[in-house]
Amino acid sequence: MKTIRKWKDLEPFGIHALTMEACSLTYRLLCDITAQGRQS
Repeated sequence: MKTIRKWKDLEPFGIHALTMEACSLTYRLLCDITAQGRQS
């Protein structure tokens, strides 16, 4: 099991955070999915 502690931890899975829009919990963000991420 892997722990995600920050948005940058998603990059090894092919998910790159582009913008971090502010919702009340700062959970909303725009992502780009790489070809590697689509295959997983």
